[in-house]
Amino acid sequence: MTDTWFTCAELINKVRSLAKGKIHFPGMVKPGTRKYTFEGKDYTLNKLREYCSGNIKRCRKFNSRYIIVNCYLKNVGDIKIFFSRYHGCKKWVAILTTKTDLDYIEAVKAYSIRWNIEIGFKEMKQLLGLGKC
Repeated sequence: MTDTWFTCAELINKVRSLAKGKIHFPGMVKPGTRKYTFEGKDYTLNKLREYCSGNIKRCRKFNSRYIIVNCYLKNVGDIKIFFSRYHGCKKWVAILTTKTDLDYIEAVKAYSIRWNIEIGFKEMKQLLGLGKC
């Protein structure tokens, strides 16, 4: 699981090449100019979410709204994107995965593990002064 800074076609393909394609790539995606092909048309991340906004679902477990989009990313192949927005937040976040049979709850659980690691790094830097090393 990677943050938005690291999610790119080169890294996705490198991860997928491990274990003869049995390892899938999950990562956060940031809005930008990258194009995703959905139903034969190319969309940026924000435009894709807007186009699919009629398919918003609710997850009671995480108190969130989400959209699932199966699409195609050039130089990678078939992918699944989970757009998610939590109660009280107006900002949508996106998780991309090459495991197209993954469901929303599994994706959020996997990312929450990564998020706890990020919080640990932040606290070590701030509380222990490790950010100055």
